[in-house]
Amino acid sequence: MKARKYGQIVQISSILGFVGIPYSAAYVASKHAVNGLVKCIRAELKGTGVRVWAGCPGRTESEFASVALGRSGGPGRDSAGEPTPKIVRNILKGLDRKPRWVLPSLSAWMVVTLSQWLPGPFSWAMERWGAGHFRKEVEGAGGKLAP
Repeated sequence: MKARKYGQIVQISSILGFVGIPYSAAYVASKHAVNGLVKCIRAELKGTGVRVWAGCPGRTESEFASVALGRSGGPGRDSAGEPTPKIVRNILKGLDRKPRWVLPSLSAWMVVTLSQWLPGPFSWAMERWGAGHFRKEVEGAGGKLAP
């Protein structure tokens, strides 16, 4: 790509690469790592014609949550998220633009924007609301959390 002076490197990250939520430390850390990798490679390739960016969706309709949480009865689709085809289409639209990060839905954009514009209140809300919400989600899937 450098020899051609053209190309794109696309990583799939998450809005959780910008924020944190309770009971998801390993996943959140991995997405922060993806975002850090994108920033580093982007800086290394600046001026070469190779673009580096990441698609950062929020919750997406998929089997991810049920598989990750080990829900009994086999994987089922998480209908609380955005439709997967819509997310994919919006990430692919990024190929035609010059973004650093593609936030492929309004809800993804809102979460990241609020976390950056109002970091204190956002963190407070995630610690207060998120702790109970995500704890219930994990425990509802049969997971046991320490008191």
